[in-house]
Amino acid sequence: MFSEILKELREDNNHTQADLAKLLGVAKSTVSNWEQKKSEPSFEQLCKICDIYKASADYLLGRSADDPQRRAERLNQLSEENKSHIRSYEKYLLSEQKSKSK
Repeated sequence: MFSEILKELREDNNHTQADLAKLLGVAKSTVSNWEQKKSEPSFEQLCKICDIYKASADYLLGRSADDPQRRAERLNQLSEENKSHIRSYEKYLLSEQKSKSK
């Protein structure tokens, strides 16, 4: 799980393995090995990855399906109109869910 999430975060931020390696002070092969499930980062390295990508350790380790901080950051990138669409859709889904549970 960690390897897939790390790769997704890295690519979402337009980082190469070499870019992330430089930010962490490790060799490119180290990042490659993490993504290929050949090794895992140390606790210190995991904390640095969380800081770089503004993600929780629970999210990186696959213990939570989504990261609230990351979700909020993505939402902040949307226009006000699109934020309004999301709020409307959320209300619609909650209403549908409520009517189905009766």
